[in-house]
Amino acid sequence: AIANGVIIERLIGSTQGDTLTGATANDFIDGALSTQGLVTLQALDSINGGGGTDTLYVGMNSTVANQTILPTRISNVEIIEVNNAGTANTATLNLAQVAGLQSASIQGSTAATTVSNLGSASTALSAIGNTGAVTFTFANTAVSGTDNIALAVNGQTGAVVVNSSGTNDIEALTLTTTGSASTLASLAVQDDTVSTARTLTINGNYSKPGGSMAVEIQGPQNDQIVVTGSVAPFTGTASVISFGG
Repeated sequence: AIANGVIIERLIGSTQGDTLTGATANDFIDGALSTQGLVTLQALDSINGGGGTDTLYVGMNSTVANQTILPTRISNVEIIEVNNAGTANTATLNLAQVAGLQSASIQGSTAATTVSNLGSASTALSAIGNTGAVTFTFANTAVSGTDNIALAVNGQTGAVVVNSSGTNDIEALTLTTTGSASTLASLAVQDDTVSTARTLTINGNYSKPGGSMAVEIQGPQNDQIVVTGSVAPFTGTASVISFGG
């Protein structure tokens, strides 16, 4: 166990699994890459954040090949932050066996990075300073109702995909921009195959300095895009194009 609200010692990457237990305050579990650039979070690591709102930082590196981590013994961790130090391929953190997550963030990654099998539509998402594409995938059962996913971006230039692992739809997305201007290469909200969002709400200052960006909204005739704040600077032509029968 550790003292309240201090940084837990770094995970060491043992194949037998590290065991870390938090205290009653807000703790930080450091799963950064080792000094050799190797992943320290392993499937058998036993991490119990204890009380408070606890954060797990996960360092990944997909430079050599696609990389997937499936942690199986994480509990009482409310926030997960992911960074992919790789320069190619895709890093995936599979959260199929992690429950109770309040927020998931992908930060500062150049190569493609995915957080998959998120268990609750109430988990807040954020993409911060990534030049590579980022994907957040919810487990199909997590979006079985009428869902409004919260996504915050800060200095994001890479493409963003928010989807489900199956055919259940994501009905709405609220995109909030904070900090540095974000100029997303593209934004897609979909189930496993097609675009599904019926409402896109944009809050804050979204910058698109030239070029083009397509946002596809599919659903009944009362679909809407709501913009609050400013969308600037913008050059070119904005248009709404109908499709489907």
